[in-house]
Order: sequence, then C-alpha cells, then structure tokens
Amino acid sequence: MQLETYLEKLRNCPDVRISIPASEGFQEVHALTAECGISDNWFVLFKCDFEQAVKYFKQLDECVFDEIRRDEDSKRTAVFHYKRKFCLKIYDHVRSFFSTGYGLGTEEQRMHSQRQLLNYDTVLLLHLNRGDMSNNLYLKEIADFVEKVAGYAKQFNIPSCFPRSAGYKHHDLSEIVYFP
Repeated sequence: MQLETYLEKLRNCPDVRISIPASEGFQEVHALTAECGISDNWFVLFKCDFEQAVKYFKQLDECVFDEIRRDEDSKRTAVFHYKRKFCLKIYDHVRSFFSTGYGLGTEEQRMHSQRQLLNYDTVLLLHLNRGDMSNNLYLKEIADFVEKVAGYAKQFNIPSCFPRSAGYKHHDLSEIVYFP
C-alpha cells in the first residue's frame, strides 16, 4: 500500500469497534487496530542515520528526550517521553520481532520479514506508559503520531516500512506500507 493511501485510511477510520478472529473465537477491537494496525507497541522501520532520527524527534514539542542506552552488544536505544503518556524508543538496529511474522509463519510472511531485516536499520517504537489501550483516545493519539512519523519519512525521503499497516482484521500483507 502507498503511504498516502494508508494515511487517508487512518484519517477516515470510523470510531467503532469491530469483531476480528482471535486465537479463541473472536475479539472486539477498535477499527484503528483492525483496519490500520494501530495498537500499543506500534513501530516503523527506517533506513536512516540513527543520530539524524534522534535529532529530529528531539525537536518535536511533544517529545521529551530522556537518554540513550546501550545494551550488551553496544546497540543503542534513544528513549523519549511522548505527550507524557507514551514511551518513544528509537533503536539503531532491527531485530526479527520487529519484522512481519517475526520471520516465522507463512512463506509470504517470511518474505516480508527478510526484506525488512535486510533493508532497514532503525526502529521507532511507541508504547503506552500506563493505562488501558482499549481507551480509544490512546489509539487516536498513536494514529496522530503516525502522521508525524510519515511526515518525517516524506520530508527527508527516508525509506520506511510500516509492518502493521495491514491491520489485524484481514492480514492482507499486500497492504504493508513500504515508502517510497
């Protein structure tokens, strides 16, 4: 799916709950989750300079920079607070759990996962600090944040992948957004 098509889908998503297949029967979720993949631990993959991404998000009014952490492999993670409700992390690496199907599942999922792991080197992750993700307001705030992330990608023409853009209802992997 094209990025602009996805953003239009986000903007026009109805404020309703939808029943989707779950491991045991069905589950009710907001249309933003079912149709657009908006949920807690929402992420996007970039092919960009880690420092450039950190610098960009530092200048956004809603983002308060906290620190840069290093793990045992010297991989870096920049930590921000977004609107005081969310934790925003920017990773200088992509691990398989950030890819479609975690590199497992169907052949189509594995194909997308391999493409994502090969072509991207930075992850931006947004998750709720506390609260209930069933609250539609949080989902709408994440959707608004997706607009900011898309603006960043478009402004600097940054190759990007939105792995969850296909949503949770249909699992149509042709709807994964790859930009440009």
